[in-house]
Amino acid sequence: KPWGLTEQAVFLNAVIEVSWTGEPEELMEFLLQVEKSFGRIRIRHWGPRTLDLDMIYNSEIESNTDFLKLPHPFFWERPFVLIPLEEIYPDFVFNGEGIHQRILELDGYKDVEKTDIAW
Repeated sequence: KPWGLTEQAVFLNAVIEVSWTGEPEELMEFLLQVEKSFGRIRIRHWGPRTLDLDMIYNSEIESNTDFLKLPHPFFWERPFVLIPLEEIYPDFVFNGEGIHQRILELDGYKDVEKTDIAW
């Protein structure tokens, strides 16, 4: 379900692990270019979009600039991020709290439906 601006269609969300040897800002630039190549036009904050790519977390890097915020400022509030992240890292801990417990606190499993997609 949408988060923030909720009066819109549901989204398909995914989480992937990425290895990157460059600077985090370079990766963010790359992600923005990919969004643009898929027709992303930023009209309304949290509004409908063709594609939205975010950097969520890096255990070794924190950033709080206008261009890049790591960890993502809202990831710990969004079950649609936490549930797929839990599949990759079931023992993930943030600020002393385990990911599974956080999802339970948010009652997140009721609003997220897993969909398998064959590529």
